[in-house]
Amino acid sequence: MEEAARPARADDAPRLAELADAARREVAAHRGGPEYLATEAGAPCPEGGRRWVGTIDGVVVGFAAAHVEAVPGASPRGVLDAVYVEPAARGVAVGERLLQAACGWLARQGCQRIDARALPGDRTTKSFLEQAGFRARLLVMSR
Repeated sequence: MEEAARPARADDAPRLAELADAARREVAAHRGGPEYLATEAGAPCPEGGRRWVGTIDGVVVGFAAAHVEAVPGASPRGVLDAVYVEPAARGVAVGERLLQAACGWLARQGCQRIDARALPGDRTTKSFLEQAGFRARLLVMSR
């Protein structure tokens, strides 16, 4: 079994749309998910961003999206917009390959900091990001 990540191509668009829909459904099931989707979740890949697909033996089973934001008076900030792998394909390094591809691209764009989001009830995503070296820097409380 060969896990890999590669830049998304135009012919990946239908599969990317399917995976993005699945990701939104999964986010909606978590605490804070519906509000996040309604108020803060942008396009899976803003203008100027990049997308990658994760594969197992050449079959697309996941995706990542990232973009760069300008920060006045500082180096640009990388934003990891999404990393999603189908549940049946998790645990075999596809997510890690996607994260490496996205973070590598962001570093080459001059980003010294990369932000990613995890919902409060999504321990799996939080653990995945912590294992990759991410640490919480802000909690947004809502009432």
